[in-house]
Amino acid sequence: MYPKNASSPRAIYATVVNASNGAPIDSGVVAYHIHGDTRSAVGGTAAAHIANGKWVYTPTQPETNYDAFAIEFYHASAVGDGPIVEVVTEAQTVGSGADSVTITWTAGGNPVADADVWITTDAAGNNVIAGTLQTDSNGQATFLLDAGNTYYMFGERSGVNPMKGVAFTAVAD
Repeated sequence: MYPKNASSPRAIYATVVNASNGAPIDSGVVAYHIHGDTRSAVGGTAAAHIANGKWVYTPTQPETNYDAFAIEFYHASAVGDGPIVEVVTEAQTVGSGADSVTITWTAGGNPVADADVWITTDAAGNNVIAGTLQTDSNGQATFLLDAGNTYYMFGERSGVNPMKGVAFTAVAD
C-alpha cells in the first residue's frame, strides 16, 4: 500500500459484476463512497472503467490521512451494493484478522505472479475483508486473517482464468 499522508495516492481497483449473471460490468456509471476512520461517507461518480469489469478510483491526498479507509463501488446492476475494498495505509498486509496467512495461486502447476487477489467471507464475493494485493513471483500474497476460519479467495490476471470464490481454511504462517 502507500504511506499515510501520501502526496501521490495510488489508485484503488475493484471488479464490478452483474448480479444476475456474474458478467463483468463494463459500462454505465460506477459510483463510490469513501469511509474513513470515522466511517463517515463521502462519494461521487469518479470511478473510471479500465477493462473487463475493472474500475478504478484514485483517492485524494486528504483521504490518505486516514489510518484506514474503505471504498465501496456501486452500479445499478452490481452484486449487492458492490465490492468493498478495505485499504490499510501503513501496512503491507491487509485484512481484518490477527494472523498472517500466506496464500499461493498457481495455474497449471505454475505460480501466478503479479495477479490481483482478495479475500471474502462469502463464496459470492460480496463481503471483501482483505485485499486487493498483488502476488509476488511465487504467486504468493500475505493477508491478515483469523487462523481456522474459512474464507474465499478471488484473483485476476490478464491471460489467466480468474479465480472466483475458492474456499480455504486460514492457516497462520
